[in-house]
Amino acid sequence: MMPVLLALLVGVPQPMCPPAWEPLPGDACLLDGEKRGLAVYFHGMTAPTLQALGVELSLMERVPRNRRTPVVVLKGRGGLCDWAPEVRAFWCWPTARSQLTEVRLVTARLKEVLAAASVRLGRHHPRPVPVLSGYSNGAYFLTMVMGDTEVPAAGWVLMHGGPVTGVVYRRDRERPTLLLAAAEDNIQRPAMESLKAKLDDVGWPSTLVVRPGAHPPELEDYQRLFDFAAAVSRRP
Repeated sequence: MMPVLLALLVGVPQPMCPPAWEPLPGDACLLDGEKRGLAVYFHGMTAPTLQALGVELSLMERVPRNRRTPVVVLKGRGGLCDWAPEVRAFWCWPTARSQLTEVRLVTARLKEVLAAASVRLGRHHPRPVPVLSGYSNGAYFLTMVMGDTEVPAAGWVLMHGGPVTGVVYRRDRERPTLLLAAAEDNIQRPAMESLKAKLDDVGWPSTLVVRPGAHPPELEDYQRLFDFAAAVSRRP
């Protein structure tokens, strides 16, 4: 019998986060690191189990502690990946402008999570302004945060996603932006190229890095995320 199912049957409390991660209020998890700064990460579409989420997050754990900034991961919710019955229950993020109410709910939750992370990390004055990052479904969602909200960010890292139809990007929202794509990803690589073109059109500078390989995340993606977040934190 699967461990999670067995634990549910016997009434054992379920862990809130993978073993290396510390739970935070707001259904979020924190992985500490020694570099300055803070990253927030929105995961990709994932089966609604801690084990499935842990597979994606384990790549961040492999980046040495002295090479990574602390990172906070929020968990998505079911019902938002509504394009196919088999993924309807998956943990996801809103990725259509008809879901702007959901976007506002996530950003309100993010404010709570960042306050808790600030206390946990001892950074009260000022609160940390994070680099906001996302992979796949989480990257699509992040383009809505970039264009449809006033959420502050020290920088943006979008990994293997693309633009959401109808989002308008404003030059005054520009912050250092890293776009990551994979050469053999025939869907998201062109989408990321399209996103870069849209940002270029409004004078929002961004850097597009295309690595070898396919869509699934690789350790290199997270090494780039942490290096970028640490560099941004040194900016005046």
